[in-house]
Amino acid sequence: MMPPLSNRDKMFVLRYRIRSWLGLRPTLFSFAMKLFGRKQSRDLLLSPDTELVIEGFPRSANTFSVVAFEFSQKRPIKLAHHLHVPAQVIRAVQNNVPTFVLIRNPTDAVLSLLVHSPRVPAIDALKAYYQFYKYIMPYSHGFIKATFEEVTANYGAVIQRVNKKFGTDFVVFDQTKENMESCFRIIEEKARLRTGKQDVSGFVAKPTIEKERSKGNFANVLNGKKEQVLLEQCWQIYKDFLSA
Repeated sequence: MMPPLSNRDKMFVLRYRIRSWLGLRPTLFSFAMKLFGRKQSRDLLLSPDTELVIEGFPRSANTFSVVAFEFSQKRPIKLAHHLHVPAQVIRAVQNNVPTFVLIRNPTDAVLSLLVHSPRVPAIDALKAYYQFYKYIMPYSHGFIKATFEEVTANYGAVIQRVNKKFGTDFVVFDQTKENMESCFRIIEEKARLRTGKQDVSGFVAKPTIEKERSKGNFANVLNGKKEQVLLEQCWQIYKDFLSA
């Protein structure tokens, strides 16, 4: 049996649910972000000068995609990213902004999210995954899809597809060992600045032995009856999204 939630945890879950609800509604989400969002989050929102949108469910190689893209470019590119809500993608397509959407299989994505943010209930994480891809699927004509495996193995090909679809000339990432190591150093430094910690193994957005062990510890939270039903729906939306 799970221990009762503290008042602080209850507030966290409430905020998570409100944000998820708003994230399905582009106009409301944009309004709420501009009015109540922290500056760091507002800076990630689609704006008139955005040149590229990179979005996906959390723990789907979002951070690597952004860092590796910025690492490759010869000039600063205005990106919108890391809000993890359908509203961002829908508004981007409606405004004809070049966009690519990341997707990772739901079991790995949700377990990784629970390791990173253990206060998020598994039910809520599964619902958020399903709704993210369900709500943006009707707009798939206006963005490029990129799987977790594609980005981590051949990110350059993803950027090439973006350039071909949208007529852009973004520099393609050269996925050499040296460039990968440089990107992971940048990711680790960003994590240190964000957390104020020197040991960022639990925060940094890259595979670690500790994370894999933690995912194993969390796997049982997806074994409940409701969780299994939702997980099955997530797998179906994952397949439908890739084939749409």
